[in-house]
Amino acid sequence: MPHLEFSLQQPAVLVWVAALAFAAGLVRGYTGFGGPAIMVVVLTYWFAPVSVMGKVLVMDLMANVKLFTSVLSDVDWKHVLLLTGACILGIPVGLWALTWVADDVMQQFVALLALVCAAILLSGFRLKRPPGIGLSLTVGAISGVAMSGAGIALIAMTFLFSGPSSTRQSRANAVVWLFIVTFVILAGYLATGVLTLDDIWRAALMGLAYLGGAIVGARKFDQSAEATVRRAAVALLFVLALVGVIL
Repeated sequence: MPHLEFSLQQPAVLVWVAALAFAAGLVRGYTGFGGPAIMVVVLTYWFAPVSVMGKVLVMDLMANVKLFTSVLSDVDWKHVLLLTGACILGIPVGLWALTWVADDVMQQFVALLALVCAAILLSGFRLKRPPGIGLSLTVGAISGVAMSGAGIALIAMTFLFSGPSSTRQSRANAVVWLFIVTFVILAGYLATGVLTLDDIWRAALMGLAYLGGAIVGARKFDQSAEATVRRAAVALLFVLALVGVIL
C-alpha cells in the first residue's frame, strides 16, 4: 500500500483524525497507555510512519501533562528512572531506523510489535517478583528503540503492567515514564528534521481533542471496573494490529 504524507493542513484529514484522537485519548486517560499505539497503528495504514510518529507524540504530550500531576504520589521512582535511563540509550537507534527503513517495512513492524505486546497483555501474564536491574535495563533499551522508531511504547507498558505492582502504581509508572521519554524523543525528531515547529503547533491544536478524551477517561478511572476496560482497550489494539499485519 502506498503511504502518503500525514499532513494536518487538510480539512478532511483534520475531522477524522480529531475523532480518532478523542477515542485514543479516552483509552490513554483511563488505562495510562495505549492511546499513541492506537493512533499510530491506524494512521500508518495510510500515512508514512516517519510523518506520523512525531505528531502523535505531540498530541499525547498534551494529555500526559494533565495525567502526570495526578499520579505522582503513586510512582515507584527507582523503577521508573532505571527504565528511563536505559530507554534514552536506545533512542538514537530508533531514530536511525525511522529515517532509513522503508515505509512498508516499518508499518509492518509497528503492527507486529503492537500485536505481540497486546497478546501478552491479554494473556494475563504477570511476573511473580519485582524485575531485576538487568531485565529492567534490557527492556528499557529495547523500548527506546521501539518508541523512537515505531512510536509505540507497548514494550515498556507490557513490562510495567505485567509486574507484581498494583494496577494503580503500574498506571502511574507508565504515565511518568512516557512523560519523560517523550521530551527526549521529540528533541531527537526536531534535531533530525523528522518534526518541524510548524508540525508541533498543528499537532498541539489537534491534541486538544486527544486531551478531551484523556480527561474523560481519567475521570472514569476510579468509577468503573478498570480491569475490564483495560482488557477491552488492549483487545481493540490487538484487532487493529492484526489487521495491520494482514494488510
